[in-house]
Amino acid sequence: RISIAGDPKKPDIEGELKFVNTSFTPTAVNTEFILEDEIITIENDKILLPNFRIKDRENNLAKIDGEIISQQFQDFKLRLNLNATNFQILNSTEKDNELFYGKVKLSTNAKITGDFVQPVIQMNINLSDDSEFTYVIPANTFNHANNDSLTYTASLANGDGLPSWLHFDEA
Repeated sequence: RISIAGDPKKPDIEGELKFVNTSFTPTAVNTEFILEDEIITIENDKILLPNFRIKDRENNLAKIDGEIISQQFQDFKLRLNLNATNFQILNSTEKDNELFYGKVKLSTNAKITGDFVQPVIQMNINLSDDSEFTYVIPANTFNHANNDSLTYTASLANGDGLPSWLHFDEA
């Protein structure tokens, strides 16, 4: 329940959004996210997410803690922390999304600051050993000014070859 009162130019907005036994599956990632008993609190120019917990289908947990601050619900500033352990973020096939697909579980500790236009995300990510991910670079994404052919290659940042578990297919 959310209450809106006061001056229409600077309303007093307070309340809570409660999620009880709720789940949703974004089409782009085809992963079910479950909210068992979670609350988002609104206090005028703040959206508070205290210990907001999201579970995947296997009950792995992602936790968001922090706040989003705005001036009259414009110019949002982010102050969020995200922690997840073996959390499934992607469960799709090429049929679901031809540009990126696979099964991906990750563990992370992340700090999200900045704003909606230019968020700053500091994070370490570890993918589970059984994660599989495909990202397709569409044809004609890169073009040489003289119509010369371009060759794609992939290596680690230090120039070493890719590890055996990571594949780069030149198609």
